[in-house]
Amino acid sequence: MKKISFLLIFAIAVMLLFGSDAYCQAAPLINKEKLNKSVIIASNDDKLAIENIKAVNARMYRDFSKNFKDASDIRVDLIDKKTMITCTKDGKKSRVVYSKKGICQHVVTTYGNEQLPESIRNQIESFYPRYSIFGTVIEVTSSNKTAHLVTIENKTSWKRVRVVDGEMDVYEEYEKR
Repeated sequence: MKKISFLLIFAIAVMLLFGSDAYCQAAPLINKEKLNKSVIIASNDDKLAIENIKAVNARMYRDFSKNFKDASDIRVDLIDKKTMITCTKDGKKSRVVYSKKGICQHVVTTYGNEQLPESIRNQIESFYPRYSIFGTVIEVTSSNKTAHLVTIENKTSWKRVRVVDGEMDVYEEYEKR
């Protein structure tokens, strides 16, 4: 009886030892099939979201399709009789709010300061030469006007400046401690 149980335990240990080792060596680091499947699913999710936008309002669909061509990670939410669409395009995350009639109310886009338009960067750097631009930029578009909220800092303070149509003002200002 002891011989059988010992052999049984030995056989199980050998199977576990060599079986798991062999599996680990044969398993690829990235499962390409699962990766391709997840990309297809994400693509299908975006197509489904676009179809949902089309079903909600044709005007909204046309506007979104025109202004956010090639967007990904699209999500549609209904909030207080308005539709909010969040998406990513060119590394920028946007929230677009549409009225019940499908008219774009406003767009809020966030992105890294590296993507800040050069003209705005030059304007801020020339007006605040002892400050450096850092963090994320918030871009708000409403009624065909766009405001850029850009964070700058020096050794003693940081500010968030607002740039609209070439005009600049301090939106927030804090002292460092």
